Amino acid sequence: MEGDPAKLGEPTGLVPRVWGKRVIINSSKPMQCKLCEDNISHIDYKNTQFLRPFVTAQFKISTSRRNELCARHQRMIANAIKLARHMALMPYTRNQTVR
Repeated sequence: MEGDPAKLGEPTGLVPRVWGKRVIINSSKPMQCKLCEDNISHIDYKNTQFLRPFVTAQFKISTSRRNELCARHQRMIANAIKLARHMALMPYTRNQTVR
């Protein structure tokens, strides 16, 4: 029984899937890395204003999906944040911020 997938009841295009309470829609458009688009090859750990959007309000390193970064740039961002924390340029937690 071969033929058109729509006639066989198979999904065509975007298919919503339920995972827990969230509905996940597979998109046909791949995610583009922000840093790849800007052609950034080096990330300076001393530039904390650049690194700040990549951490949460509790100063945890955000995921690559939230940051919209490729794996290579996510590793570079994570290493820069860790180095900035070690050099005391960025706090480890929200409680370490100056009030």
